[in-house]
Amino acid sequence: MDGDGEAQKQLKIQTKTEFEQAIILYYQQKYSAAKEIFLNIFHINLEDKAIKLYLKRCQKSQIYGIPEEWKKDIVIIDK
Repeated sequence: MDGDGEAQKQLKIQTKTEFEQAIILYYQQKYSAAKEIFLNIFHINLEDKAIKLYLKRCQKSQIYGIPEEWKKDIVIIDK
């Protein structure tokens, strides 16, 4: 968020909980559910580059699945 303007920062703070939920769903390979949340966030914050990236990843993963080498590298850290 360091490179974001104040308005962008506020939108990211506003959607932080939803973003975290979507990330968890994404790494659980629940792409449809994750994509739905990412789309909701995208409609609130059209300029969020991370959301755009994860939307593309969800679409790609729904079609092709996760590359085998990713499966051993994915780690979710709970704060």
